[in-house]
This record gives sequence, C-alpha cells and structure tokens, in this order.
Amino acid sequence: MILTASESESKGGAELLPSLIKRLQNLWYRRPVRTQILIAFLAVTVVTSLFACFLKVLDAGNRTRIEMRASMDLAESFVRETARSLLNETEARNLLQTLEAQLKHLRHVRIEVVRANGERGPSKNRPPQEPSNEREPASVPRWFIEMVRPPANRFNVPIRVENQPIATVLIQGEPSDEIAEVWNDYRTMLLLWIGTNLLMLSALYVVLGRILDPLVGLAGAMKRLEHGHSAVRVEPPKVRELRMIADHFNQLAAALDAVNAENSRLCRDLITVQEEERRQIASELHDEVGPCLFGIMVNASSIEQYAQPLPEKISSEIASRISEIRTISDRLKSINRRLLKKLRPIALGRITLKELITKLSTEFELRHPNIRFSTITNDLQLSYGESIDLTIYRCIQEGITNALRHANPKNIVVQLAHETITGPDGEAAYSQISLNIRDDGEGIRDPAPNGFGLATMRERVRALNGTFSLSGNWPSGTAIDITVPAGRSTGEKRLAAEFFGNRA
Repeated sequence: MILTASESESKGGAELLPSLIKRLQNLWYRRPVRTQILIAFLAVTVVTSLFACFLKVLDAGNRTRIEMRASMDLAESFVRETARSLLNETEARNLLQTLEAQLKHLRHVRIEVVRANGERGPSKNRPPQEPSNEREPASVPRWFIEMVRPPANRFNVPIRVENQPIATVLIQGEPSDEIAEVWNDYRTMLLLWIGTNLLMLSALYVVLGRILDPLVGLAGAMKRLEHGHSAVRVEPPKVRELRMIADHFNQLAAALDAVNAENSRLCRDLITVQEEERRQIASELHDEVGPCLFGIMVNASSIEQYAQPLPEKISSEIASRISEIRTISDRLKSINRRLLKKLRPIALGRITLKELITKLSTEFELRHPNIRFSTITNDLQLSYGESIDLTIYRCIQEGITNALRHANPKNIVVQLAHETITGPDGEAAYSQISLNIRDDGEGIRDPAPNGFGLATMRERVRALNGTFSLSGNWPSGTAIDITVPAGRSTGEKRLAAEFFGNRA
C-alpha cells in the first residue's frame, strides 16, 4: 500500500504526539515531589492570575468608557448652558476666548473651537499645530491601549447668537490619561503580585522541605536497606501519614534484620560443617593416602632389590615397571599435596596471618610467573582466630583464582590492613580488617552473573557480619572490597600470644 505525502505526515504526527507526551511525563515524574508541588502551585497561580487580569482589563475598558462619557456629558452640558445665556456676539467671542480656561480642570475630553469662517482656535490638551488625531501615552504598551480604549465619541455644540452661527465647539473623548492611570495601577499590582508570589513560593519551599524531609531520610534508609544494611531504622516523623510509612518501614527492616540474622547463622553453620568436612577429608588424605603411597614406594624399592639377581632381560623389564610405579606414585603425591592445600591450608594456626597470606601469594606467583603479584599488609595482628584467618585466606584464594580464570590480568594486588575506626568523640569505636583485591584484567562483563566462588566469598564474609563489594577497577579490571570486624575474645588473644610467642 502506497501512502500519499499528507497521509505520511498525519501518520508521523500521530506517532510523534504519544512519544512527546511520554517524554514530558518522564521529565515530570523524575522531578522531586517538592518541585512538582511548587510547579503545580505556580501553574495554578499563573492561570488564575491571567484570568483575573483578563477580567480586570475588561473592567478597565468599562471604567475608561464610563469616565470618558461622564466627562464629555459634563463638558457638553456646560457649553450648551453657557451658550443659551449669550446675548450678543461680543459675549460669544469672549466665551470662546475663555472656554479653555474654564474647562482646564475637566479630564478625559478635548475641546476645540471651529469659528464660522473655518478658523480653528486653541484646544484644551492640544497645541494648535498638533494634529487632531487621538494621542497615545508613550509609557503604555500598544496591546493594552487596544484592549482598553473605548470607541471614539465626538459631540458638536453650535454657538448661536440671535440664530446666527458664531462657532462650533467640538467635544471629543480623550482616554489617554485614564488608560495611563489604569496601566500604572496594573503595573503596581503586577509588581506586588510577583513579590507576593515569590515570598509565597519561598515560604512554601521551606515548609515543604520541613514536611517532606522525612521522605528524604526514608529514601536514604531504603537505599541503605537495598545495600544490605538491615539494621537501619528511621525516626517516626510527626506527620501522621508519614509516621505510618516510617513505622511500616521499621517493621520491614526489623523483619529483614531477623531474616538476615537467621541466614547469617545458617551460613555460619554451613561453613562450619563445610570446613569440618574439609578438615576430615584432609586428615584422611594425610593419614591414609600418604602412608599408602609411601608403602608403594617402599615395596617398589624392595622389588627392585629382589630383581637384581635375575637375568638381565627380566631384571631390566622389572626395573622399567618399577620406574613407572615410582612416577605414578610421585604424581599421586603431588595431587595429594595439592588437594590438601585446597581443602585446608596446612600452615593455618602454625604461622601468622601475614606469613600465611604471603605464602599463598608466593605459590600463585610460582604457578603463574608471567603475572606480577603484589601483597601489601599493614598493622596486622599475629592472628584473628581460626574463623577470621580462614575467611581471609579463602577470600584471597578465591579472588585471585577468579581473576586468573576469567580476567586474564597482568597485575594482581592484594592489600590487607587492620583499621581502627574512631567515633565522633575521637576515641576508637571498633576495629576491622580491610581486604582489597585489584587486577587490571578484562573487568566485569555486563551483566555479570555471580558464580559459586563469589557467592561463597559473600557468605563467608556475611557469616562474620562483614561487608562484601564487587566493582570495576579504574581504568580496567575488577575490584573486590571486603571488611570484617576484627573483634576477638580474650581467650583467643591469650592462646594466640602463647602459641606464636614473640613472632610479631
């Protein structure tokens, strides 16, 4: 089907209108509530003020017309009554000479005398050389004059003496003074309206800020709740509706806090069971598989000795098989040692945390010589207890493994520090362990699903009431930030001091 040009334009206009409305709606709803209320108040005020101005302009036109007509009627009555009392031509000429002085206090009219011979005399409000067209006040806008100015009216009053025409008095409406006066009044009212509305908007801005401030605090609390801080609470405001919202939020946060506490307990139990299973498996590998492999090597050496007296062909064949057995045994030993390290660090609890992390970094560096590993430790204690030390160890192990497996980095930096957080009074409030793992690899893919390793890291940290954050590392790579409370019981500190002695 072929569309004409007009049909195409109408179709494009029909598609453009909903898109424009949607964009305006998005722009409106992205504004804060206080801004929306102020804009709505200002719009209502402007619309009502424009309507009031329209009514005022209509009233100003009526007022100007009434004022001008009253002045013209007064002037006409005065001239007619005066003309009736004239007795001779001399009195008429004197009247024409003094007419302007007699009517000088009369507003909104223009008086002009036209003698019988066609000569025009001076007129009130106009020099003789000025054209007779109606004047417009220079300070009043043209549009206002057109809206307010009444239709032009003119009266001709003949002056006769003994039925002989002496002159004609032209009385014409002059609304310029009234229009200028009305415009000045409206301009003063406009300035007062602007000032009053500015004061009202300022007061409304402050009042709305005080009323809606609890909503800002509630939004911040929701943001913190979204980031996992379920212990956040908000102070119930005095406004009844907002207080109900705050109460419901606090109830929701309390429920989430209880759920998180239960999840943390389950995570701790799960990790405890997992580590216990790892420890048992590692113990069995060490106690069972290790001696079996040693026995295989001993028996292989014994068979080699027994085979030496045999003929050379048989002896060499047996020696070849024994060599294969030793190779396989050595390989099994390497696999067993690697499994033991993965299941549970052998040196855990035997060396300090700093030495444990340095040893882990050295092992990665030996396996990946083309990658530069940097380990930075600051103010660490000898040990923070088996659970914290093991969590730190596992997080570093999993973080480096993820970077090597997915990011293809050239540099990996591990920073581990003991931090003391001070309170508002400047005194130490609590201590925490800060762990940062940075690499310059390919970074986080968007969207990047969390694998089992990251989930396990998050659960381990969460079980210790710590925080876990995964983000991009500028200008490239990935950053993992972990904080764990460094609190330890007095018994743990005493046992660590007795075990490590002076190995600070």
